[in-house]
Amino acid sequence: LYLDGKLERTINNINTNIQSSIMHVGQQPPGWSESNFNGPIFETQLFMQGLDAGTVASQSLALKEAYANAPDWSAKGKGDFDTGVGNMHGADRTIIMALKWSTWWAGRRQWVMNLGQWGGAAEHWLWNSGNSISFGRWGGGGTINDAPMSGKSVLAMVRKSDQLKLYLDGNLVGTVNNVKEDIQNSMIHIGNQPPGWSESNFNGPIYETQLFTRALDANEVSTRSIALMGQYADMPDFTAIGKGNFDTGVGNLHGRDHTIIMAMRWSSLWEDRRQWLLDFGQWDSGAQHWLWNGDTGPSSSISFGGWAGNTIGEAPMYGNSVIATVRKGNTYNLYLDGKLERTINNINTNIQSSIMHVGQQPPGWSESNFNGPIFETQLFMQGLDAGTVASQSLALKEAYANAPDWSAKGKGDFDTGVGNMHGADRTIIMALKWSTWWAGRRQWVMNLGQWGGAAEHWLWNSGNSISFGRWGGGGTINDAPMSGKSVLAMVRKSDQLKLYLDGNLVGTVNNVKEDIQNSMIHIGNQPPGWSESNFNGPIYETQLFTRALDANEVSTRSIALMGQYADMPDFTAIGKGNFDTGVGNLHGRDHTIIMAMRWSSLWEDRRQWLLDFGQWDSGAQHWLWNGDTGPSSSISFGGWAGNTIGEAPMYGNSVIATVRKGNTYNLYLDGKL
Repeated sequence: LYLDGKLERTINNINTNIQSSIMHVGQQPPGWSESNFNGPIFETQLFMQGLDAGTVASQSLALKEAYANAPDWSAKGKGDFDTGVGNMHGADRTIIMALKWSTWWAGRRQWVMNLGQWGGAAEHWLWNSGNSISFGRWGGGGTINDAPMSGKSVLAMVRKSDQLKLYLDGNLVGTVNNVKEDIQNSMIHIGNQPPGWSESNFNGPIYETQLFTRALDANEVSTRSIALMGQYADMPDFTAIGKGNFDTGVGNLHGRDHTIIMAMRWSSLWEDRRQWLLDFGQWDSGAQHWLWNGDTGPSSSISFGGWAGNTIGEAPMYGNSVIATVRKGNTYNLYLDGKLERTINNINTNIQSSIMHVGQQPPGWSESNFNGPIFETQLFMQGLDAGTVASQSLALKEAYANAPDWSAKGKGDFDTGVGNMHGADRTIIMALKWSTWWAGRRQWVMNLGQWGGAAEHWLWNSGNSISFGRWGGGGTINDAPMSGKSVLAMVRKSDQLKLYLDGNLVGTVNNVKEDIQNSMIHIGNQPPGWSESNFNGPIYETQLFTRALDANEVSTRSIALMGQYADMPDFTAIGKGNFDTGVGNLHGRDHTIIMAMRWSSLWEDRRQWLLDFGQWDSGAQHWLWNGDTGPSSSISFGGWAGNTIGEAPMYGNSVIATVRKGNTYNLYLDGKL
């Protein structure tokens, strides 16, 4: 037994009765009257060998240093959490929280934190939405009435013996002696009031909460508070990635200063209906909303503010943009790419909640969801000045300048979220690897917009021939070098369709006809019930653009994708399990399998299965190991009547590999044949 790398005790002739590979960390056996471990357990490591004292010492000291300054428990955001540290009734402790005080108050106290139970005797922070905060237990704590509680802050409470101290931004602001409390469990409730109470949840964002099962001194509280303030200083109060309906968690901002900044791309798809970019606070006319008329260029227009807000009719709404609205007092400003476009005075909105609807029209409405991509939406609980809006907007625009409108890894059926692209300019770029396996049937590489012949699709006949465009109205390339890793791209511009392979133009179809019916894209899958075939090679990444890229950009992006996936395996698995490689049936085909593992010293006098590929049967490729280690170990590989290696040094960490090339099958151990 070692403690902090130092040998503490030795037992000889040890007797144990281990029956399985299960490890129970910090948990007592079910039904026992003992206790789970009440302190944090950061990391547990298992080695299948007896380490020497020097290795134990170095490994132990490295882990001790890695977790030296870690909190005993931490969480991001609001919620009800089990800290796992046990009942802290009467125990020394420290809680540190990074948050932002809200300017919104409904005349009720807001619950910042409640520790140990939903009740007055627990440790809690109650804020009255001014500069007053109650801390400690109900009727036995303290109240601070003059602390500067505005903007972003770090709040900390330290209990030591029977004394409770409250810190704000690292400075001591209040002390309670002879603390009384009745903490009953290990729960912590962050930002939530008790169920059924007539108080209020906390209306500002809570970024992070840290719990320590010890009383930090004033210097450490100050150091950690300053670090947290710096970490969250420039962070938005809420951020959403993509489209959806989100609870911002900042309370009702009706009549309050705030800023919303959104990075997106204007779509060329328009169904003669207004598209909803954003609706904040309710799905109704009185909420703050952005409604776009769906056209682009100099004739485009956007409505913003409440329903009786304002309209911008001449802003250049095309390509990548960042749109921002700033409410400050009764003034409402709209910015496009950091430039002020319009101001509304005496703004009138009726925001009723903290919900933000991004890219979604209200249910049942006959308008339209937004058809372009929305990359990121940021909410700030203050009216940012023009300079900050400009710098934040330009940073977001640059961050997403080269982003596809939609992208996916691997195969599957996906909703691109960009609307129906029937007749629209577009580009699809796909990094893949052509398979050498073919069952005499065409393989479906991609199908856009419907499961049918009139959609845009790529069908490959497993030679050098690929059909593209709609069924009976597209084109076929018969001589393109389709082998190994490639990047396939298709560009539609007006009524012309171009096919590129590895950045080079290989085919063109004029007078394109298609019948795309939706925003779905099917990658690597044939239509259900068809007698064709799924694509048998790996598909690494697919990118969709709602515009026609020119030849130079297609070439640049294709070369970048080829470089990105050049050295990538065709399939990778982490750990043990049963996996579909997605590369088709490799019977009789060249292939290589490489596995990093560690030989076990556990042997039950039965062969151990390392790998079986292609079926669970004797004819599949498999590795069967006899379970012994050292010079007497042996491994069988190949089919059941394959071969056996009986003298390879199979112990410790190893990498085993098999290579089939033609009719030759090689086994490597740690890179050696």
